[in-house]
Amino acid sequence: MATKRTREKKDLEQQATLPSSARVYGGRYAAREELGRGGMGRVLRAHDMKLGRDRPAQEAQPAG
Repeated sequence: MATKRTREKKDLEQQATLPSSARVYGGRYAAREELGRGGMGRVLRAHDMKLGRDRPAQEAQPAG
């Protein structure tokens, strides 16, 4: 099991690989690139800084 110090070090290493222009959502997910777009919004590849892995994230488009 990883210690807190090991997780913090891993988080810092992962953050260093993110572009400085990356938007951070909820203080946890850093958007890397757009995967797709549709009528309801877009899907992004986002880096989960807490778990240290990439995952898809949906950004809803405002109505109107």
